[in-house]
Amino acid sequence: MIIATSTASSRRIQRARAWLERKEPAEEVLVVAVSLDAANELARQIATEKGGVFGWHRLTLAGLAASLAAPLLSERKLAPLSRLGTEAIMARVVYRTKTESGLGRYEPVGNTPGFSRAVAAVMAELQLARQTSDAISAVAPDLEPLMKAYESALAEAGLVDWSEILRLATEAASHGAEKSRLIGLPPKKE
Repeated sequence: MIIATSTASSRRIQRARAWLERKEPAEEVLVVAVSLDAANELARQIATEKGGVFGWHRLTLAGLAASLAAPLLSERKLAPLSRLGTEAIMARVVYRTKTESGLGRYEPVGNTPGFSRAVAAVMAELQLARQTSDAISAVAPDLEPLMKAYESALAEAGLVDWSEILRLATEAASHGAEKSRLIGLPPKKE
């Protein structure tokens, strides 16, 4: 199998490979890669050379974030929402807002097939940038009601989107090993 990679990507993989080669076969480590297949392949190559390894956790960024956020999600009785779920919630929010109060300057495109998906993508970017609905109102006042309705819909249903998963994962990581055993891998040698 031939995989095309950029020079920068190739350098990162080589650095990760060199780092892993210095680890003991039974040393617990965390490998975070763009895909689970990529993490597994890298670990598999090194394990073949070393004659086997164990205790190597392999995750994607999304998998790591979900793992770190899971205890807080459970504690707060929240459920993660997929991208498709986010788009579905936004479609309902757009429909409800259009029916109840109108979409303002978005009215002409509010019924087009891609509008809800586009607004969901915009909301995701704004939330990742930690922009609140109040901050949005100064720049895009017609977007504010959609954002507030979206946030309200998530709160009512006990759902969290990707930006909230990342926030919860960060919160969990800041509490260290008490929230997840993945924090601090590999452990510092004494």
